Amino acid sequence: MMSSLAYRLSPVMKRIANGGRILFSEKYLLLTNTTISVTLSVTGDLMQQKYQIMQNNMTSWNKKRTFHMSCSGLVIGPFCHYWYIYLDKLFPGTAFRTLIKKVLIDQIVCSPIYIGMYFVTIGMLENMTVKDIAAEVLVKGSTIYTMEWLIWPPAQLINFMFLPTKFRVLYDNIISLGFDTYYSNVKYHSEVRNTEIMGKNKNIDTKTIVNDNSNMDKETIVTDNISESSNIDKETIINDNISESSSMDIKTIVNDNISKSLETNH
Repeated sequence: MMSSLAYRLSPVMKRIANGGRILFSEKYLLLTNTTISVTLSVTGDLMQQKYQIMQNNMTSWNKKRTFHMSCSGLVIGPFCHYWYIYLDKLFPGTAFRTLIKKVLIDQIVCSPIYIGMYFVTIGMLENMTVKDIAAEVLVKGSTIYTMEWLIWPPAQLINFMFLPTKFRVLYDNIISLGFDTYYSNVKYHSEVRNTEIMGKNKNIDTKTIVNDNSNMDKETIVTDNISESSNIDKETIINDNISESSSMDIKTIVNDNISKSLETNH
C-alpha cells in the first residue's frame, strides 16, 4: 500500500522538484526571492492585525497598512538577494572564523540598513516628513535592532554554515515571519494605542466643555433671573412709591381746597 502511494505521488514530487529547480535557478532567483519577501511580509502583517483585532485594539482589517508592508518586502527582497551573494563572495567557505565574520558583518552592517529601508519605505508611502521618518528610525528602529541581536546571530550562523547561497533569502524570510509580525507591531501598535488615547481625551474634553458650558448657562440663567427679579422689584417699589406719593399729593390738594372754601364762606 505504501509503495503504491509513493508510486502515485512520484510524478507530483518530480514536478515540485523540477519547479523548485527552475525557481531557484540563477535566472529566476531574484524574482523568487522578491516574491518570497513580499508574501511573508504580508503574512506577518496579517497575523499581527488579526491579533490586534482579537485584543480589541483594531476594529477591522487595514488593507492600506498591509499594502505598505508588501511594498517594504518588494524593496527589501532584492537588497537581501544581492547582499547574500556579495557576502558569500567576500567570505567564501564555512570555517568557524569565516562564519563569525559573516554573522558579525551581517548584524552590524546589513541589519541597520534593512531596518532603515523598512521605515523609510513605509514612511514615504504614508507621506511622512523626513524629520518624522528619522525619528521613527531612531526610536522604533533601535527597539527592533536590539531585539535582533537576540534572534539573528544564532539563526544566521545556521544559515551560513549549512545552506547554499540560493536558499539564504528563503531561510531568512521563514525566520523573519515572526519578526515581520514584530516589525508590524512596533511600527503600528503604538500608533493605534495613541489614536485610542487621543480619542478618549477628545471625548473627555468634549464632556468637560459641555459640562462647563452647562454650568455657565445655568449660572447665567439664574443670574439673569435674579437681575430681572431685581429690576421688577425695583420698578414695583418705585411705582408704589410714586403711587403713594401721588395719592398723598391729591389728598393734600383736596384738603387745602376744602379749607379755603370754608374760609371764604365764613
